[in-house]
Amino acid sequence: MYFLKSLLLAALLMLALPSFAQTTITQTADGYDIAGGTYKASVAKDGCLTSIKINGQEFLSLISISRGTYFFQSGITLCPTVSQPSPDTIQAVGDKSEISYVFAPDKMIWTLKNKTAQDMQFFTIIDASVKVMCDDSGMYQKTAVSLNSQKNSWFKSGSKLSLDNGFSLWGPWEADAQVWQANLAPNETKSITVAMGTTTPDEDKKIKDALLDKVEKTTGVEIYSPKEYQVIQRSSKFIGSARLSGRVIGKCDELDYRITGKALKGIIPAKWKSIQFTKTTGSYNSTIYMPAGGWYKLELRSSRAGKLVDTAVVEHFGIGEVFIGAGQSNSTNYGEAKTSTATKMVSSFSGKDWKLAEDPQLGAHDNSTGGSFWPTFGDALYAKLKVPIGVAVTGHGGTSVTQWNTTGDLFQWLQYRIQALGVGGFRAVMWHQGESDVSMTTNTYYKKMKTLIEDSNRKAGWFFPWFVAQVSYLNPTSTHFDTTRNAQKKLWDDGVALQGPDTDTMGGKNRDGGGAGIHFSLEGLITHGKAWAELVGDYIDKSVH
Repeated sequence: MYFLKSLLLAALLMLALPSFAQTTITQTADGYDIAGGTYKASVAKDGCLTSIKINGQEFLSLISISRGTYFFQSGITLCPTVSQPSPDTIQAVGDKSEISYVFAPDKMIWTLKNKTAQDMQFFTIIDASVKVMCDDSGMYQKTAVSLNSQKNSWFKSGSKLSLDNGFSLWGPWEADAQVWQANLAPNETKSITVAMGTTTPDEDKKIKDALLDKVEKTTGVEIYSPKEYQVIQRSSKFIGSARLSGRVIGKCDELDYRITGKALKGIIPAKWKSIQFTKTTGSYNSTIYMPAGGWYKLELRSSRAGKLVDTAVVEHFGIGEVFIGAGQSNSTNYGEAKTSTATKMVSSFSGKDWKLAEDPQLGAHDNSTGGSFWPTFGDALYAKLKVPIGVAVTGHGGTSVTQWNTTGDLFQWLQYRIQALGVGGFRAVMWHQGESDVSMTTNTYYKKMKTLIEDSNRKAGWFFPWFVAQVSYLNPTSTHFDTTRNAQKKLWDDGVALQGPDTDTMGGKNRDGGGAGIHFSLEGLITHGKAWAELVGDYIDKSVH
């Protein structure tokens, strides 16, 4: 009897404990299919998890280069040796990375491993059909959004997907998809918990409110433009224009604004001015001309019958010089050390938001996470021009000029930033690329670059110049190649592009790995940034009046 009672007690305990064995894993010709309590998933033969369906709703996207979930280090990093070491686990191993998927009825545990001595990213691509997300502060928003957030949840037709231990969320990516990003340091192992299930009534209400853009405030002033730390391209040396737009919530009969700060020619007088707004909708949208300079502070106040109702403020914005960066790794965040703006007068644009230019720079297509020359460039140019500097970085490491042709993703990524800044919204494009193309003939590289430059202007519908650096350095024994160098110089000589710095001369201690690498050391980033600032600054001195 005692033995039977023991067996019964053991059975009850087994039922009470959560069990990974309730999931089913089936090997197929394409990889593995997994069935949990509320979800189905698929792991492909390259180790990527290509599908997560919760209550029949697909959450992942396979658009463009996406594999659903995948490692990324200067390109997609696959794990093609896939096995099932236990009933609840799939293991995928590659030369540079590996991942273990452990499946439970309502969750997964992903264990990620970076096996290299360089930073690596892990991406999860959320499909555009998923319209609402919640960040780790509990805020529900329409997708796609860009923010730093460790834990995120997404909602679709009563189903929910949550991931933790991430770094950032950004988008819209191609076809309005959203990218969830986790970062792995060299040789780092990281665990991510993936929870799946059905939404609660409270979540359903918050989702509905987010979709309706429901505003619970009864009064307020919202500012859509300018944004915090935005740099607006000046139209002449001393003058620019800023768009003031947003809306007033609640009843008011007057809206006023005041801008204060230091202009290129001195302090702006602190004076309140009236701004028109539409009383039925509360919207306001005006363009004001103002002196170059900053940072400026914008204040708005709404009032009714002479009494203050509400206020809003943007603490930092400026009228100055804006540049777009493009090219391969030395145009993005592959430097050996991260840098930041010392003057605090340089900001970086992601395509949606602005922030002080602290590495890694926003907006790079490769999502690189190292250092860059941009803060030094901006600081040096600010010292020369005395106006705020804005940069928008779009490059991708390891790319050939061929990959930037008009039919490719990189060209479109560049055009997104051009369109976001608008006509006349930046001074020039700064191009640093060529290392990948040293085996290309001079004539071929020249033609491809000329086409890229002309197509970018034609697509944008207005003319803006390109600065092209002289670039071909590979390592201490291969410091320059006449193929690309001659093509880059011909672009200058023919007036297709403006002259950028000769970065092939920046060897030795300017390169990473003690001088052995292709990317820049901290000293090299400083040298690189100052070289760009000298040439760009001289051009502005001569051409801007």
